[in-house]
Amino acid sequence: MSDNFIYFVPADPNAQPTPEAADHAEYLLTSYALSDKVEATFEDHIVFYHPIENWHGVKCPACHADLEAWWNLENDRILKTATSNLAVTTPCCGLHTDLNDLDYVITAAYGRFSIEVMNFEHGDTTPEQDHQISECLGLPIRKVHMRL
Repeated sequence: MSDNFIYFVPADPNAQPTPEAADHAEYLLTSYALSDKVEATFEDHIVFYHPIENWHGVKCPACHADLEAWWNLENDRILKTATSNLAVTTPCCGLHTDLNDLDYVITAAYGRFSIEVMNFEHGDTTPEQDHQISECLGLPIRKVHMRL
């Protein structure tokens, strides 16, 4: 049997909420439905949150070219150097963007904070619940679904 995870990650990869806001968001998520785990994590360096078994690639947001081979090299460089600067220029059309804003076929995100929810009873949170979590954290969020 596989496990399903939902990661709530700030849209700004370097943003982190206050510990109090993170605790409140954890409490909200546990009040929505049963899950095996709800845990907030603060990271010293940027981490890549991705769908693992649901991975379907990455494309240029401007010209929609397949960027997976190039992205693998850029992602390795970013994570190995522990930099907070995700700025890149795409090799296909020269778009100046950052790794967090590429077109991930299934949502992915870079960040220094996440709330992990494992095996959420309802499978997914509602848009209203997502909005409440974002408001609680005081940050816009991205939601990443991971399956192991």
